[in-house]
Amino acid sequence: MLKSFLEYIFESESKLTLPIYYSKRLKEFIHKIEISSKDPDVSRLASAIRLSEYSNQMSSDITLIDMTDKNDMLSFIQVNRVKRKYDDPGSHPNPENFDDLKSWVEYIWQHDTKNSLWNDRRGEVKVGKFSKKIFKDNNIGVSDSSIEKFTNAYKATFDFDFNLDQKMDLVSGEDIRKWYLESNYSERRGQLGNSCMRYDKCQSYLDIYVKNPEVCNLLIMYSDSSKTKILGRALIWKDITGEFIMDRIYTINDYDVEVFRRYASSKGWTDLSKGWKRTEIQLISDVYDNYPYMDNFYIFDYVNFKLSNNDDAWPNDGLYKLQNTDGSYTNDEGVWSEYHREYIDRDEAIYCENADDWVYGDDAIWLEYLNIYASPREETCWSEWMGSSYYSDDCIYSETLQDYVYKEEATTIFVNYHGSEDYIPDNLSSDLFVKVTYEDGSEVMTLNRYVILNPLDGKYHFRDEKMEGGIKIENYISSKLEDIEVDKDKIKNYLLTTDFELNKRKINEIRSIYKIYLGYSLQDLEFLKKCMKYVLYAYPEKSMQRDGLPSVSYPDLRSRSDSMRRFKNSIINFDEEFLKQLLGEESDSLSEGGYDNIYNLMIMAQSFIEDVFKDKEIYSMWYKWKST
Repeated sequence: MLKSFLEYIFESESKLTLPIYYSKRLKEFIHKIEISSKDPDVSRLASAIRLSEYSNQMSSDITLIDMTDKNDMLSFIQVNRVKRKYDDPGSHPNPENFDDLKSWVEYIWQHDTKNSLWNDRRGEVKVGKFSKKIFKDNNIGVSDSSIEKFTNAYKATFDFDFNLDQKMDLVSGEDIRKWYLESNYSERRGQLGNSCMRYDKCQSYLDIYVKNPEVCNLLIMYSDSSKTKILGRALIWKDITGEFIMDRIYTINDYDVEVFRRYASSKGWTDLSKGWKRTEIQLISDVYDNYPYMDNFYIFDYVNFKLSNNDDAWPNDGLYKLQNTDGSYTNDEGVWSEYHREYIDRDEAIYCENADDWVYGDDAIWLEYLNIYASPREETCWSEWMGSSYYSDDCIYSETLQDYVYKEEATTIFVNYHGSEDYIPDNLSSDLFVKVTYEDGSEVMTLNRYVILNPLDGKYHFRDEKMEGGIKIENYISSKLEDIEVDKDKIKNYLLTTDFELNKRKINEIRSIYKIYLGYSLQDLEFLKKCMKYVLYAYPEKSMQRDGLPSVSYPDLRSRSDSMRRFKNSIINFDEEFLKQLLGEESDSLSEGGYDNIYNLMIMAQSFIEDVFKDKEIYSMWYKWKST
């Protein structure tokens, strides 16, 4: 008996096979069925069909499967015909550039969607028969009922996707409120997922839409045939001339915007996104407690109950501007803000003189030194030290402070031997500065952090200064101190018995410059002196310094730890009574704040070396101990 044509082409005897390859649109379509179907049998079979593509375990004598314009048919090409094309030396791409037939077809599948294999000499097969064939050819059993359900799902999804009247719907009244709510979106992304009116709190703002069904509808796009979620929405207005106008389109996927446009065009509606038209919408006579943010028809004539997209009419008596996201409106006492690109309520606005613009009060920047406000659009900077904002051109950045300083209140210091400059406030006390004298007799001012106090001559030198022969100043000093014997007990006794002056203002300014927190009261100067003496005695040695400052934090000083015991012993060796003062009579541990205070005092101590070490011999021993 003569076999039918389709039975003939599906006959497997003596036929070549290749992996199954799908077109991109077919693969995406099958995946859509897989994730949207509520029937687990359909989802599983759709997944199996999708995963059969380019599988090492499945092959067929037909390949390059694609969709057709029919809801129950697929197109394909026989592998035998592909082989004949491959054997033709004039084929594109050139077969000689590929190792075998499989790699040639794989290239066409991935990169050459315009190849003739996708269009010429192709056959068609029903969706159900194809599904059954690929599994039967590979000895995989699939029930007829599953194939039938998948076929029905394919046809239903096809009809939905390619029939706009099934996919789109025009709703009004309370349904507008429903489809604005984000819980009814298929996904929360794209312009739809970022809409400012999607929240539950915004539901009461939508009365102006809901209560005007004669002139306001909502066009929605369902995500699938269940019609429980949407992919996009757009308001449809009927203006005073009877013309229908489509407002801004909100979609999850950008490409769906074109679907809305095609649908609007098929209905003869005006698309505002394609051509602007000035017009009005006549509402019913009603008063609304709240209002939504509106994209185009945001000028509301609350006397005549009309919406307009005529921005030139604003501001004027009897008008509200409906572009607030909190349910409120901007009244007709608004002022135009170039910065915000909108009218803002005069009561909430601040005028920025130099920018010649109004901005919201919360955004305006107060410049106390000029007694005016600046716009956020103007270049300003905040000075932590000054506690105020300034125009950027009126400030200079201080590397020392890591902060901006007002130029009119700044002074210059030198930070290295080569004359690099930095800037600090000019109202700092003179006690904070030290003088560096060059060989030619010229003098410059700087801060302790940038210099070394030379125990040999009592003069300050920049840390990067080099002596004759290119020797660093610190190495030069160390070489001159080689014969000095370090007597730690003598240093300790000197620190315990020698008094020195502590300048409160200098302490406060050092704390501010280096952003040091100090938990001790400045009223108890004697206790602070003991602390300062101790940290100089316990100052980290050179391996734990960077530019003369401690470069590593002190070890954890928790009670009962080895670090704590070493710390306590070091204080006992220095002054046992001081330990009681530091820890308290009842405490056996140093608090986290106490640890921070000790570390911060070390940072400060460098600025008091000259105040403490008045004795040249003692300072020479201390310098060698800590700096070599």
